[in-house]
Amino acid sequence: MKSNSLVKLEIKIDHLASKISDFEHLLLEPNPNTFIIENANFLTRSFLISLCGYLEVYLKDIIEEYLVKVNDLVSSIKVPINLIRWSIENKPKANSKMNSLLDPKKTKFEDLQLRITKNDLDQFISGNPFRTKDLLIMFGIDLESYDFFSNMKVQINSFVFTRNNILHYDDDASSLTTGDIMEASSLFLNYALQIDDLITNKINQV
Repeated sequence: MKSNSLVKLEIKIDHLASKISDFEHLLLEPNPNTFIIENANFLTRSFLISLCGYLEVYLKDIIEEYLVKVNDLVSSIKVPINLIRWSIENKPKANSKMNSLLDPKKTKFEDLQLRITKNDLDQFISGNPFRTKDLLIMFGIDLESYDFFSNMKVQINSFVFTRNNILHYDDDASSLTTGDIMEASSLFLNYALQIDDLITNKINQV
């Protein structure tokens, strides 16, 4: 079952496709508008910028949905945070280690909670598939083990790289066409669909 985050992405991409179609019709008119002709490259670049932004918003939303579900579960079982720290820091027995575990400066009389917010995700969210792969490792998802990721990552990264050059280096991306944007739209949506399936399965297991 699709997440609400994916449905929102689909709506945005459909709307973008409609705008691209209208734009193409204007270009093909017998006497096209001069403004459209002169700014065609700018509009094409803006379509790619929007598309990459849509993907990043989707990733942030679906990952936040997973975080909320996990945090609700963790909060409900009321596990002492000191116990979790003991398990994580546990090493071969040593008096110094035990003293460290019992250090009053480290102990807390509270239950474990995830203290990761949507704002904390900002620095990690990216349309770059390699950065997404690294982030999802923290959620127990190894994208490299899935064929769809191997098949799509280079092409997706190429579109994201072009977007980044436009934003940061004022690249005119002169070879970018509306056909490229439509291709990227289909690719991004298929990619998001695969990721959505992985994360929603994780959410349903919580």
